[in-house]
Amino acid sequence: MDRPLEIAWFERLNLATMVLGILNSWLSWDQLMMLGRSPTFVIMIQSITLGIILGLTLLVSRKRSNIAKWVIIVLFVLGLPITIYTELRDDLPSIGIIGYAQTTIQFVALVLLFKPASRRWFHKKTHQVEIVIRPLPTTKLPFDPLLHAFLSCRWFVT
Repeated sequence: MDRPLEIAWFERLNLATMVLGILNSWLSWDQLMMLGRSPTFVIMIQSITLGIILGLTLLVSRKRSNIAKWVIIVLFVLGLPITIYTELRDDLPSIGIIGYAQTTIQFVALVLLFKPASRRWFHKKTHQVEIVIRPLPTTKLPFDPLLHAFLSCRWFVT
């Protein structure tokens, strides 16, 4: 079964939020540097975060991973208070309109995972085994008479 449209859109929207996150980091780079962290540290943390989100997104959208789906949802829910706290504090980098757009798009992407077509797709078995029984070849082997005689004998244990 091909992926439903909702799953394809989930993947696209999550990838779009990653691009928005990179753009937001680039636009707020000066604010990030005022926190006293080195550029290497900031880039490393953001790269790890992007890698985790990308990996989870692909596990959900390509491998039907229910575990990855719930991990990404839990991370989103845990990130909401941090997002609100960051915006309310004056001394931390503001997430601004791009951050709000990113959060809204992530929410829409996660809602798509619970649409009926998505739910059916997650619950469908991915591995279907087809058993094919073919007749044995009819060629005669040199030991066929012996094998036939052996199989046709009645063995009695006394």
